[in-house]
Amino acid sequence: KREELKQEHIDFMTNLSHEIRTPLVLIYAPLKDLLKDASISENGRKLIQLMLHNTEKLRHMGSQIMTTDHPDTKERLHIAESRMDIFVQNLVDNFRFVAHERQLELAVGHIDEFAPAWYDAEKVEKILCNFLSNAIKYTPAGGNIRLDFKIENGKAVVVVTDDGPGIPQDKQEKIFERYYRLDS
Repeated sequence: KREELKQEHIDFMTNLSHEIRTPLVLIYAPLKDLLKDASISENGRKLIQLMLHNTEKLRHMGSQIMTTDHPDTKERLHIAESRMDIFVQNLVDNFRFVAHERQLELAVGHIDEFAPAWYDAEKVEKILCNFLSNAIKYTPAGGNIRLDFKIENGKAVVVVTDDGPGIPQDKQEKIFERYYRLDS
């Protein structure tokens, strides 16, 4: 019975992932076409590029769902060399529109420039997106969010500060539990 339920879950997730692909393609293609329009302002281009980037992320997530739900699939690191300071700046830029819509000031404070580093961009992006998304979600309108990035003792350190309520000291260890939420 357990194996049957597991197979039903895998089939459901695979079908769902497959069904999501079509609307994503129908969003992605017109956006790519819009980007070719010379009459679009620079700000409009940035917004289209942001939409393309996030549509591509959703397509990639759909592919991951189709492959990672199978029992023989193991999650692997995909480490590549890249400038993390540029990566962090671009990631923050992806959140500027949402922050502006929520009447928040999103600032990048100190960013250490450094030579290329080896890291898994997808995993780092997930972590930083989670930090920034939560900061935006829990910071009241008119508030401030700041991201600082530095190198300490050869390690990358990212600090996100905001005007939100924060996490009580006695709950901080729980933030690493999957889907844990503080009581609001």
